[in-house]
Formats: sequence, structure tokens, C-alpha cells
Amino acid sequence: MNTRMKKKILVAGGTGYIGSHTTVELQNAGYEVVIIDDLSNSNIEVLDGIEKITGIRPEFIALINYGIVGLIQLEKPFVDEVDMTPEEAMKLYDKHAQEALELMLKKNHDYDEAWRSMRVSSYTDFILTKIQRVKEIEDIAGATLVSEGIDANYMDIINYAVFGAIKMGEK
Repeated sequence: MNTRMKKKILVAGGTGYIGSHTTVELQNAGYEVVIIDDLSNSNIEVLDGIEKITGIRPEFIALINYGIVGLIQLEKPFVDEVDMTPEEAMKLYDKHAQEALELMLKKNHDYDEAWRSMRVSSYTDFILTKIQRVKEIEDIAGATLVSEGIDANYMDIINYAVFGAIKMGEK
């Protein structure tokens, strides 16, 4: 597999028995694995075991980065060569991270702390739904009749992932 452009695969439930074994096999086959899991039937230490076997620690909360990178890609479309410096890339990253934070604070103001009463698995479901919606919008080249747009879905992915990360840190 071309190491320059590794295929990235999302494994839902990647710290469970089947998911962790699937992750090991995918990593051994050269894929970059992103795990999303609510840890209801496993624990975060499974990542240590995966890393011990493969020498690679799979991303777990990478969905925050996924959403931010998605927003950057909407602003700066695909090119065949490097078109920005690392400093410019970090500036864009910080800009979109700040926008996501501002949106999260506004939503928190509107809904108060309601997100704290939700299960992490609910965030997992929301994130997967948003990823599917992004794919649907891309499949029709953005020609929606009524839609919140790809950017709003990426923002939601970021915020749900942050909420889930906070909740997991409280365990």
C-alpha cells in the first residue's frame, strides 16, 4: 500500500473484542484506523494492547480533527501539490477550531448543560449520522433542496466528539 496516501478507515466499536481485532488486522494491512467507541463494553486501555501488537496507536478522538480538516478542505479544495506552509495550515486549523468552540458555547447557552445527561453512545450515533449526511451531500454535489450544508455537519461532528471526549474523561 502506498505509505504516502494511506487509506483511513473508521472502526465503530473499535475497542471491543471484534473491533480491536479488526483494527489490528487493518493496521497490519497498512490502513490508518480511527476508532469511535462509547466504551460501554470495553475500556480505553485496549488501545495500549493494539499499540503493543502493531506498534501503532490508533486514533480514538480523531473525529475532532476530522471535522476541522473537513472544514479546511471546504475552504481550500484538493490540489496535487503543497499549496500552503505549515504555519498557514495551523492558522486555518486554529480558525476553524475557534469557530467550532464559539458554536459550541452558543449551543451550550441555548440548551444549557443538557448534553451532560446524554450517553457517550448517543454522541457516537449522532457522529455516524453526520458522517453519512456529509457523504450524501457530496454524492449529489451539494445540490440539496433543504440542507444545513456540509460545513454545519462537520461542526456538529466536532462538537459531538468534544462532548463525548469530556464525558469519557469524567468516567
